[in-house]
Amino acid sequence: MHRSREILTDKLIVSDSIADFSRVTGIAKAKYNFLMSIDA
Repeated sequence: MHRSREILTDKLIVSDSIADFSRVTGIAKAKYNFLMSIDA
């Protein structure tokens, strides 16, 4: 029982970090596109 709870917590941590990563890359892409549009 305890082991499955550990695995579940690991999965939650992983999905949280994936969400953080995609949010950060989304912000980076938006900034990049913005800079490109200024240059054009």
